[in-house]
Amino acid sequence: IVPLILCVYRVFEILAALVEIYFRPSDTRHHQFRILLHASLHYLATGFAFALFYLFADWWFESFSSPNEDGVMESQFSEWFEPIYNSLMTVVAFGGNDEPQNWQGKWLSLIELSIGFMLVTFIFMNITQIWAGSRSESK
Repeated sequence: IVPLILCVYRVFEILAALVEIYFRPSDTRHHQFRILLHASLHYLATGFAFALFYLFADWWFESFSSPNEDGVMESQFSEWFEPIYNSLMTVVAFGGNDEPQNWQGKWLSLIELSIGFMLVTFIFMNITQIWAGSRSESK
């Protein structure tokens, strides 16, 4: 349960950092590159945290399990890397994993999608600010 609590704390910390990034005024290029780096690292941290959430949701609620031909519940995560891959794909590609089987899995996917959407938005905003700043400096 300790890793799960740490991952929940990390997700809230990522959300707080995104709010701080959005409301901190700065036009310096150094600050914008730092924001871009932090957003990329938050993307990876979100993906790894939600991979653990997916595993726990599958163990406790069978959120990512479906019945096989014999009627036995079989997990979508047959290999150790699959929850990480599915989580990293869900953050940016809007659905790397199969359909969650219950509301716990669906809520996890929706929360991860919303965090991923915010991260992509911040990354895009900073890339355009850096690009616009380099264009205005060259004139």
